[in-house]
Amino acid sequence: MSKLNSKKVWLVRDPTPKSGLADTYFSTTYDELPKYILGTSSWGQWKQEHNTFYDNEREAKADAEKRLAKRDKQANYDRR
Repeated sequence: MSKLNSKKVWLVRDPTPKSGLADTYFSTTYDELPKYILGTSSWGQWKQEHNTFYDNEREAKADAEKRLAKRDKQANYDRR
């Protein structure tokens, strides 16, 4: 196993209406990534999640929090 394959990375994806922070960003390795991708129902779902990889946890968490805030702002707007 190469060092790259076992290196920890953080995956950030768009939240669903019920997602929390732990659903929106999490750590994985390049070795584990195929299992996650295969767990999605289709390639289209994978693309719609707008997945982004980070090698820095702080940046990943900031992105996830931004996506959650955007979702919440849209939900509040939609309730009007």
